[in-house]
Amino acid sequence: MLYADYRETDLDEVIQIDTIFYNVSKGDVAKQADLHKSFKTDDNRKILLE
Repeated sequence: MLYADYRETDLDEVIQIDTIFYNVSKGDVAKQADLHKSFKTDDNRKILLE
């Protein structure tokens, strides 16, 4: 198997935190209402998979 063919399937190995930010440089976390409006869910793990 070549490295280029490898695809990580464990989300915990890819991301550091599962918080979704509106503006990460300012530390502004996205509002749950905005996430639900945009993604039809407020489950951060499901949103990260999209």
